[in-house]
Amino acid sequence: LEAAQADREGRRDRLAAASLHRLNQPGAADDPQAFREHASFHLEHLPRLTTRPEHIKQLRQTILNLAVRGQLVPQDPNDEPASELLKRIRTQKRHSVSDGKRKRDPDLPAIDFREAPFNLPIGWTWARFPELGTFGRGKSKHRPRNEPSLFDGGTHLLIQTGDVARSKGIITTYTNMYNEFGLAQSLKWPKGTLCITIAANIADSGILSFDACFPDSVVGFVPASEFPNARYFEYFIRTAKANFLEFAPATAQKNINLEILNAVLIPLPPLAEQHRIVAKVDELMALCDRLEAQLATAQSASRRLLESVLHQALSDS
Repeated sequence: LEAAQADREGRRDRLAAASLHRLNQPGAADDPQAFREHASFHLEHLPRLTTRPEHIKQLRQTILNLAVRGQLVPQDPNDEPASELLKRIRTQKRHSVSDGKRKRDPDLPAIDFREAPFNLPIGWTWARFPELGTFGRGKSKHRPRNEPSLFDGGTHLLIQTGDVARSKGIITTYTNMYNEFGLAQSLKWPKGTLCITIAANIADSGILSFDACFPDSVVGFVPASEFPNARYFEYFIRTAKANFLEFAPATAQKNINLEILNAVLIPLPPLAEQHRIVAKVDELMALCDRLEAQLATAQSASRRLLESVLHQALSDS
């Protein structure tokens, strides 16, 4: 029975991997008819292809890959191109600098589109975090774990890399609370900030559900006011995490720090399509959650049945 099950699971794993590979490979959507057939095959056989947690993990990654490549929802030629959105954000930033509301961003080199990891749909453009909002490292002059005086009577929430790592996209936990002295040597980021770890767990991400401080092992990104939230960018980080360096120019230093994050190329869709993408990803991730719950229930029922059979067999003997 064990050998038969292992053989069956092995064949299922190969089938699931081959099916997802057809959807994930570069240029998969260049042949729309074939792409729809591959997608339909996987969706029609979804219950048979998702029998273990790792299958659902692969499905989540495929959904995100398709989302940031413009293959998850249809394009609308009437949508304003992302290049126009980028121009408005740049204009707003220049006005804010002129008004003294923000510091001037560091100059970024021109994008060499030959280094882009894949071709973008019409209306999309490549952009970088500093061009799309406020981007920078957290701050803590004193290492929090070594300075108890930072926390006595504290009320200002502090998160660490562990809070980001276990967030599943939305940060709801915090490690400690700074007092006024602690806050003075740190920096408070607003609710809605996208946090990205650059130490311990590399490139974990999550969005703050409250105002909070964090040390320089975490990078914060506050999207420009043109964006309703940071959800699309959090999904992008999850997608890029496995192959993060593919999104950075060849000349960039090959480790994850603020410099490489500054250079990372982000596939930016038109704003209207971005809304559609986030809504569809939310919907499909909820489906994955239900699949995981059903899988856990089925495994639990199977274990209980086996225990009952064994108990009966032992009692009869």
